[in-house]
Amino acid sequence: MGFAVKGRPVLLYSLLVVALVLAIRACTAGYGLPSGAMAFSPAIDLFVPGESGLAEAIEWYRGCNRGDAFRPGVYRMSLHLEPPRGGIDPEAWYVLVFPGINGAAIRISLEGTSLGSQGDFAHGQSTIWNSVKAFQIPPGVLHQDSTIELEILGAYEAGIIKQPYIMERAAVWGRLAYLGFVSEQAVWLLCGAILVMGLAIMAIGYSSLPRLDGRVVLGLAAVCTAFFLADFLTFEYLPLTLLGFKKLVVILRHLASILFILGFLRLLGRRLDWFAKVFSVVQLACALAALLPATVTGLKVMYTYTYMTILPFQFYLLYLLYHTRREGPGRRLLLVGVSVGVVAAMHDILIALLVPNSILISHFGFMILTLAITAFVVSDIIQNYRQLVVEQNRANAYREASLHDPLTGVFNRGILPLVRESLRGPFAILIADLDNFKTINDRYGHPVGDRVLMDMVSVMARVFRRGDYLVRTGGDEFLAILPACPVVVIDELRTKLEEELSRSRIMVHDVNSLSGCVEATGVDPVIGYSASIGAAHYPDPTPPDPERFESLMAEADRKLYEDKRNPRR
Repeated sequence: MGFAVKGRPVLLYSLLVVALVLAIRACTAGYGLPSGAMAFSPAIDLFVPGESGLAEAIEWYRGCNRGDAFRPGVYRMSLHLEPPRGGIDPEAWYVLVFPGINGAAIRISLEGTSLGSQGDFAHGQSTIWNSVKAFQIPPGVLHQDSTIELEILGAYEAGIIKQPYIMERAAVWGRLAYLGFVSEQAVWLLCGAILVMGLAIMAIGYSSLPRLDGRVVLGLAAVCTAFFLADFLTFEYLPLTLLGFKKLVVILRHLASILFILGFLRLLGRRLDWFAKVFSVVQLACALAALLPATVTGLKVMYTYTYMTILPFQFYLLYLLYHTRREGPGRRLLLVGVSVGVVAAMHDILIALLVPNSILISHFGFMILTLAITAFVVSDIIQNYRQLVVEQNRANAYREASLHDPLTGVFNRGILPLVRESLRGPFAILIADLDNFKTINDRYGHPVGDRVLMDMVSVMARVFRRGDYLVRTGGDEFLAILPACPVVVIDELRTKLEEELSRSRIMVHDVNSLSGCVEATGVDPVIGYSASIGAAHYPDPTPPDPERFESLMAEADRKLYEDKRNPRR
């Protein structure tokens, strides 16, 4: 039973890997020959630079990373159309589709009529290999025995990845839209998203400087990833040489790997272990080695091997995340992203060894991995924010409790410095002190005294405005601070408060404790109470300094005791 429980996560992630493999196969299935398409003869006439023509399969490959010698230059070939079953409509537009080629530039002609070109044939400063190629064929040009003349400029490799075909324009637009999105638009979209999110993560982590934050490192790694994935985009003319562009791509890929492992370890709260140190040194050596080759072919041969050094990092991260997956949903999400990256990388490595002329998908693995990293950072930020909100709420609760009177709910004396700093004149201060409160406590008990205090606060809340400050400054003394209160209103408020207090009654439940000051009404005896009141006014428009504020308090307090000595009390 215990083994079954422990083996369940392994089974789930094994199923995930199988699902990823099936998804990869489903994505690459769209590159195949569709039903109803006009195909070409499986054999072509290939003219290799510096050699005579030779027969070759229509899906062919020449590359500097293989055992056979590669000759840079223009590869010419003739593709013979097989007779279509349904014939050719002389009034219809057709489209010649190359799902994938290897080369720096391509040029197409049909029976002497140019169908178009892509890339820089003059200098080879272009990279077009990843995107689908489509060329329009005007009505009346295509015949049953037509021959396509194709030229591919091979800087470090050349070939036709998937079999080309011809279809009517109205029938092929859906497939072209799919292939165009997968091979070009999706790459642009994801590269832009990764760049923006990388900069955003760096900006978030920048707030923690000068302490190096893992989010800054991961954000910088994402920016490097966005730029080295430009190798999978189509540029018909590069602003630098193809060799310089490829060197930049290789260097950024190795630097991104270093930044990823350093950022992950810091964000996961782990130390820089021996693997991270060795891996970082190896990646740095690979990045520096990329500066050495003097030709694109030499760089390509070198990178075929240095790329293998990146793969252990993904397995290392997969191991770390699998064993810490229970520490939050963000890590499980990142585990999925790393799994996609590993499967995509393994697919490209194996496919390059077994079938070199194939569709590569590791760039999508890198993209999904980077997006998962972003989701992980966002999840970490949200978790930290939630914790911060909890702590702020707790701190606010403690602060509110420290500034409020627990019995009556009004402010205590701790609020006075904060109120004084926020006051802008004019304003008024009014102090109310209960009369004979000790007698009430002694005669009826402290519970009744507490009800008197709470009732007095209720009365003051009705008399004064919502924005006025009510403060309990002592056992039976209350202070009201009235912002923007004219001097002519003070006596009116004082009179109104006295009247409201005189009409207020407190229920006394213990009948046996009644004395002469109790007014009995049926079986529910009640008592009344009163308060002495003193007031002061601050007329200036500027905020009061502490000394001036204390003098106002003293003035109101003096008037309160004058009122308490009034014979009517």
